[in-house]
Amino acid sequence: MEQITVYISRDNTQTVLLEYKPKGNAAYETVPINTVTRAILRFGDYCLDTNNGDPIFKLTENGTELAMRLGLVPNLVAGNYIGKLTIYDGTHPEGIPWQAYEIWVENWDVCPI
Repeated sequence: MEQITVYISRDNTQTVLLEYKPKGNAAYETVPINTVTRAILRFGDYCLDTNNGDPIFKLTENGTELAMRLGLVPNLVAGNYIGKLTIYDGTHPEGIPWQAYEIWVENWDVCPI
């Protein structure tokens, strides 16, 4: 399981390349351009949906990557979570369980400005 470290109130962007393993193929490939229509990430009580138009969680312009700024999720609480990513496309309107992530949410203290 991949780990994503998130810092509360910090706007680091984590980018996830959406890859899949075609049947009969040993290697992973990037999803075809503009086939992913939606992505939802659920961790703890938080649910992020690319259909909400929020820049915190969005598909890139060609739809092959997710750009996530999870540290800006409102009311985010430090702790460890299991995040479940669901991907949607034209042939899977109910979504495909894509990948689970271990999401570590931490504070990142800075000096007052």
